[in-house]
Amino acid sequence: MLTIHDYKDRLNLAFRAMRKAGLVARQNFACCGTCGSYEIRRAIDSMPLPRQGKVTGIAFYHHQDNARMRLRGFDGLHLSYGGESLPSIEVGHLVLSCLRQAGIAAEWDGDVGKRVFARFAGTEDEGSLLSNNL
Repeated sequence: MLTIHDYKDRLNLAFRAMRKAGLVARQNFACCGTCGSYEIRRAIDSMPLPRQGKVTGIAFYHHQDNARMRLRGFDGLHLSYGGESLPSIEVGHLVLSCLRQAGIAAEWDGDVGKRVFARFAGTEDEGSLLSNNL
């Protein structure tokens, strides 16, 4: 059975792949979705123009998502995403692909109004060992 630490490692791999694909991808970022979107927008706006042009989209989960996951027994996380140079639907598929390639079961119905869910099925509860950065 996979532990939450295994999923944390896999989630880190997935976010690394998202960043390589040009997403501004953040984990446990900002207090909520509204603030997370605003703060990522500010981060992109503060980048040098050549770097801004390479941003394909954004992906993140926020502190409230992390807290909900802990309360639900580490079943998984909802990830927010959005497009910059790519349409949001393509970014959603990219996020889904990065999660799956990292070994995380991920669910999304293709509706850009819904978030991607990274499922941590069958984890052993090691909540006391989790850092605030999952």
